[in-house]
Amino acid sequence: MNEERRGSSWSDPRGQVMKTPDDVAEMLRLRACGWGLKRIARELGCSHHTVKGYVAAGG
Repeated sequence: MNEERRGSSWSDPRGQVMKTPDDVAEMLRLRACGWGLKRIARELGCSHHTVKGYVAAGG
């Protein structure tokens, strides 16, 4: 189970990609407008867990 990871060849096994600053700003804007986490996630095409994390961190 001890795999050696070299450089940038390692990828996240869950396939997660960080959101762009514009996406995060949109999450915060929609949340301020009263949208729910799942609705925001559907609109932006990501998981509601992702939205929850970014909103909780304040961006």
